[in-house]
Amino acid sequence: MKENLKFEFNKLIHSKIVIFIIIILLLPLIWGLILKIEPAWLVVEGKSDLFVYTLTMLQFVLLFKLHIIFFIFTYSSLGYEMSNGQLFYHLVRSPNRNLVFFTKYIFNLSVILMFISFFSLISFTSYNLFIKGSKFGISKITWWETNQREIVIQIIFLLCYLVFLITLTFFISVFIKSINSIFIVILIDIVLGLLVKIEDIKFYIPNFIALSNTIHDIEFEKLLINAIVILVSTLLILLLTVVRFNKTNL
Repeated sequence: MKENLKFEFNKLIHSKIVIFIIIILLLPLIWGLILKIEPAWLVVEGKSDLFVYTLTMLQFVLLFKLHIIFFIFTYSSLGYEMSNGQLFYHLVRSPNRNLVFFTKYIFNLSVILMFISFFSLISFTSYNLFIKGSKFGISKITWWETNQREIVIQIIFLLCYLVFLITLTFFISVFIKSINSIFIVILIDIVLGLLVKIEDIKFYIPNFIALSNTIHDIEFEKLLINAIVILVSTLLILLLTVVRFNKTNL
């Protein structure tokens, strides 16, 4: 698996996708600089602390669908390789299908985890450089109080939702070995974003907690329901994907 992971890493480094990921990573710095300059057209109310700013930036990525770049990368690592026959030659070198699949899956999840980590770190840096001393920031930073713990929980849910979407992209890619699989995942993501507005079912939608303004008033049982929905959905989709992948003629 080590050699396969190294292969996936080299493929990412030499792809144009990494350029777009870097641009997205710079967004907290760009937004922080804009807040620092305070141009005439800027209309922003209220203050935010370090944790709120980080969560807001991550939610910005989801709300403006910038995470589509990860759908594209996921498709290119499996669906595209299946459609052009490249995966067949990869299996010649490593005939264990489960090993090949999970190498790609784990690497994609690692990319998401690293993105969230670096994005959060850059958001922390941007806040301290540009916002902390401005009228939009809070000079005194408190650590690990109730509000901060709730935001960390939301960031974890956001990470889990991205894992769910990546797993879904793998699933659709093994059925539809074309770029159309990306558009289907984007459509599902948009539909889920609309479903969270329906009061009766919002707790059963995977992205509800991730995109909530706050979880302060949400009962623990509701948080648990949303967590179970994400976990069960992801594992079920992953299982079906593995079964389909092993039965697919390449």
